[in-house]
Amino acid sequence: MKWCDDHRSYAKCRREGCDKQPSFNVRGAGAQWCSEHKSPGMIDITSARCKCGRAGPSLGQPGDRKPTCCAKCREPGMVSLRKVHPKCRSEGCEKRPTFNVPGAGAQWCAAHKGPEMIDCVSARCKCGSLVPRYGFEGDRRPTSCLRCKQPDMVDLTTKRCDCGRALPTFAFAGDRASRCAKCREPGMVDVRSKKCRCGRACPTFGLEGQRPQCCAQCREPGMVDVKGRRCACGKTQPNFGLPGDDRASCCASCKRDGMVDIRSRRCVCGKSQPSYGFEGDPRATCCAKCRKSGMVDVVNERCRCGRARPNFGHESDGKAVCCAACKDPDMVNVKSTVCECGAAQPGFGFESDPRPTRCVRCQLPGMLDIRNRRCHCGSAVPNFGHDGAPRATHCARCKEDGMIDVNNRRCEHGGFLK
Repeated sequence: MKWCDDHRSYAKCRREGCDKQPSFNVRGAGAQWCSEHKSPGMIDITSARCKCGRAGPSLGQPGDRKPTCCAKCREPGMVSLRKVHPKCRSEGCEKRPTFNVPGAGAQWCAAHKGPEMIDCVSARCKCGSLVPRYGFEGDRRPTSCLRCKQPDMVDLTTKRCDCGRALPTFAFAGDRASRCAKCREPGMVDVRSKKCRCGRACPTFGLEGQRPQCCAQCREPGMVDVKGRRCACGKTQPNFGLPGDDRASCCASCKRDGMVDIRSRRCVCGKSQPSYGFEGDPRATCCAKCRKSGMVDVVNERCRCGRARPNFGHESDGKAVCCAACKDPDMVNVKSTVCECGAAQPGFGFESDPRPTRCVRCQLPGMLDIRNRRCHCGSAVPNFGHDGAPRATHCARCKEDGMIDVNNRRCEHGGFLK
């Protein structure tokens, strides 16, 4: 045998019961783990990578057999060596075309399409105006949009919890998300939101050029904020870039001639943010004063009456489609959480409930104020709990042996961590 068990390649993921093909491991070893069961620090060693190690290569010098660099690391004179894809007909535009008149093939991108053109690539509902999301249980593909769906249709594009009302984020460690916060079972953890190794906060710090691994309190020497991008000066976040850039690269002080604010996009008039565009546009292009005939508000959802924002919808969908004046008798408020009485916001619930469900008047025996949580003694805010606990449960007077201050973490010498 040339390689030991820790460095040789495996046909299947090493996780017991997982039959997926492995692609991940530490640098220099064979593929042993799939994307779900990989450990922090592991990389994809089966797919070709740019020298930066963050993206697949697509560019190279003319005549090269294989691409060697990604778009960020490209050198002067490099061209795309990937399969040539069709381009927009507008001169100088490198984007892929998706729009044209009905019945014709895609020839124009969203920025250069004409007023009567539609998306010829994405599947459309039978009404022809929206992308379908709904279908019958068991259908392979959605066939109808929200307005055209039939009563028995369900959302086939967004995975829901078994209750059908919320997105799943909780599961047992190593499994896919299957339950929402209300339906989670004891022992389930949040597997969708990435956490620092301490398990309490989202990671934002990491080594230069790598993914974030630690929160601000757990970061190691040499780690920088790789999530909040900075201008080249390193002082502020970038807002400016050249027209057509996907990301901002410079701050207001460092911007070069010709750069515009691409983070806070403006209408063509340059005075206000755009909210209006044609049906199917990927983003708004005009403000209310400059909008053209046929444009609709593509930023703010509207009720079918077109005058107010929707707050009401069917409980099974979980999506607001009507305002208070246009709601159907069986619709409920799916945006603003309200007590069952419908008159006040909930603040009370049982100890195990992740969210409050009743107001102070409708609370049941045994319910607690879980919005403003208190220690068991009821007189102070809790700061202490067992190490690794999701929240504090006891105050300083009532804390048990072994409990630590989980709200105000301290250095090993007793000082507060920043």
